[in-house]
Amino acid sequence: MRAIVNVLTDHDKKVQDQLRTFMKIEVFNKHKEVVQASTLGLPDETGPSYRKSSYSIVQKYWTSDVTEIKAGEIQLAVHKIDVKEQVSLKTYAAPAMVGMLFLEKGSIQVKQQDSSFREIGNLHHNLIINSQKTEETLFLPDQQINLTTVNFPPEYFFKLAEGGSASIDRMATRIDRDKANAFVASNNLSISLPMLRLLSSFDSNVYNTASLRLSTESKILELLSLQIAQIEDSPQNAVVSKLSDGDIKRINQAREYILSDLSFTPTLESISFEVGINVFKLKTGFKALFGQSVFSYLREERLVQAYHEINKGNSSLTDIAYQTGFASISHFSDAFKNRYGVPPSQLR
Repeated sequence: MRAIVNVLTDHDKKVQDQLRTFMKIEVFNKHKEVVQASTLGLPDETGPSYRKSSYSIVQKYWTSDVTEIKAGEIQLAVHKIDVKEQVSLKTYAAPAMVGMLFLEKGSIQVKQQDSSFREIGNLHHNLIINSQKTEETLFLPDQQINLTTVNFPPEYFFKLAEGGSASIDRMATRIDRDKANAFVASNNLSISLPMLRLLSSFDSNVYNTASLRLSTESKILELLSLQIAQIEDSPQNAVVSKLSDGDIKRINQAREYILSDLSFTPTLESISFEVGINVFKLKTGFKALFGQSVFSYLREERLVQAYHEINKGNSSLTDIAYQTGFASISHFSDAFKNRYGVPPSQLR
């Protein structure tokens, strides 16, 4: 998510001069064709302790008004995007990062490494651990998106935990343990009114650079505390906290197993046997970690894969239906329409 801004414009040459830790970024259209490629990096931490810039982007696929704030190791970006055509943004060799993501309007889908796409919708938020090397964000067409992202290195989070609240300390321990899990909250959580107030408060009237940095860091710490409190209060968190490292590893292996062949529908018993975990722990642990039951997760991934295959235009709808595990074209068409609002034939 942190690459959305920089890939689309070289608006600030001074910022570009301070880039380091280079990563590859590609933009794809709905046919999965690369329409733009860049090699960019992250702002150098040795640069100014506080920097703010605002600018507009006009592209074929979208237009966007962006405000960026750098406060020490924190990178904050506020995006107001008008998506005209489907577009996806993919980053490679990205450095490890903890990301706070708040979607006040619209929806996006985020995918990390070999995981499935995860949709984040209107007035929802999540905390993302990006220890992966590849990340993809999908923007569906004909929508307006208001999105705020806050990113910082894991080391900064651990530093906060040393002098922060008990909840931040517990979350730091969990982040260090669950490095493979992209989304900390298995279900996206609702943005609260205090969160909305903080999100709208980053236009400060304080002009002293040191005060601006302290003010921004203080607000983000408060926002992070509110976010973690919601995550800890969620029912899924109680289940996750009881899972051992071995349980989490096996449940992740179960996810990889069901995604390895979307045309095949395994039983819970066969999945449990394959990864070495009992059925009850598989069912409860999978839902706690990924926010859906095993088969709801599999169905969602099938529909996402079908959507991409339809846009490629290389296979018939019948072939796509069977390749993604649907028993008939009518069953596939009904499921697709329920998920995307239009039958698959309308995308052709």
